[in-house]
Amino acid sequence: MGAQEYIGEKPVFSGFANIDKTYGDADFALPVPTSNSDGTFTFKNGNTNIAEIYDNGFSKYVNIKGAGQTVIKAIQKETEYFQSDSIGLLLEIAKANAVLTLKINGTAYNEVNLAEAAYGDEKIFSYETNSDANFTDISFDLLDDYLDPYIDFSNLPFVKAIKVGTSYVKVTIPETANYHSISATIGFKISKAAQEITFDALPVKKDGDADFELTAISSSGLPVSFSSDNSTVASVYQDENDSYKWKVKILSAGQVTIKAYNDGNENYLGAYYNRLLTIEEGTLPVVLSNYYLKAESNFVELKWTTESESNNKYFVVYRSFDGKQFKELGTVNAIQSAQTKTYSFRDYKPASGTNYYLLKQVDMDGKENELGIRSINFSSSQSQLAIYPNPTADYVNINIEYGKYRQCIVSDTNGKILQQINIESTLQGFSVHLETYPSGVYILKLIGRESASVHKILKQ
Repeated sequence: MGAQEYIGEKPVFSGFANIDKTYGDADFALPVPTSNSDGTFTFKNGNTNIAEIYDNGFSKYVNIKGAGQTVIKAIQKETEYFQSDSIGLLLEIAKANAVLTLKINGTAYNEVNLAEAAYGDEKIFSYETNSDANFTDISFDLLDDYLDPYIDFSNLPFVKAIKVGTSYVKVTIPETANYHSISATIGFKISKAAQEITFDALPVKKDGDADFELTAISSSGLPVSFSSDNSTVASVYQDENDSYKWKVKILSAGQVTIKAYNDGNENYLGAYYNRLLTIEEGTLPVVLSNYYLKAESNFVELKWTTESESNNKYFVVYRSFDGKQFKELGTVNAIQSAQTKTYSFRDYKPASGTNYYLLKQVDMDGKENELGIRSINFSSSQSQLAIYPNPTADYVNINIEYGKYRQCIVSDTNGKILQQINIESTLQGFSVHLETYPSGVYILKLIGRESASVHKILKQ
């Protein structure tokens, strides 16, 4: 008989137990089985969609690719005394727990810490999650009346407050191949919106003048009513013979405050604006043929021409930034001449925005007569107000004087309010972001206690 070939012993393995991991875990070193053979090991992965084996130069490491199971085999090479053999372990990757944070304008909110908004506000909704779910698979569950919701989610990422009250929205991310499902709830506290009444300054009238119409508008679109605080000087009424327009009936010389107001509704706070109406005696010692304002680079010039004068001593010029509170700027002496007389006065310290000027005439006996109020929008090259860059692709920087403005409103050319920013009195500059808006022209309005400033911004 010939000699029998020696095939060696089978090696004995240990130390290659099953491994449990979770998707998202860090790479880990692959253990090398213990064996009574000194043959070298190679490794084989059964499913590269679940894990991948790589060599870092010192040992074998495993990188997790997805949730699921794969078998990793350790194959030991044949030696002089031992056969080639292998041992396998089961690597099981569990799905990870998803996390979900809901945000409004970049700030996180939940069912306890509610996002606050006013009726009509439009804000940006966003979320942060570690899940790999598609945005289109995320569901939004309004936890109030679907037929009469508080929040409009139909134009994501923009959400709009459309009803006053408190509302909650549940957002759910579905389970994926690698993550469990998760839900989070965000709450909204929606308050009534403020509104503004626009009521132009009233011209000086004379006793005996015909009834005249009052006009004012509210930013909410709600109807505006009027009242008088002294019905012996002038009363207000709705003329049923002229489409119920509001009108003033002059009853005597004097001053009266006309209030333009509305009481608001379920979505808007009430608002009002007062204007002073001055009614002069029927015959004036001075009759103006013209009276106008002109804005120069660093001053506003008042010019007026008298058609006739009687017992006139001098004129007094007053200025106001709101059309209500006027302060004296200076006087102009009357010209002692029988001819037509032209006067002028320069204001070298006008405010940026709308300035109101009141002209008064003083008789030789000290009696004052108001000759009218004029307004002009002034933009000084020396003003501290700066808005840049304009045009812009994403945002504009705004430099202002300390304490001059209290609110910034951004709207489109149709008057729709897009942003309302409260300005702290200690602030000298801030930015307005426009990157989420389409290209076009936007209106930026700065509102102060004594003045307002309106500017056009070109978004590229």
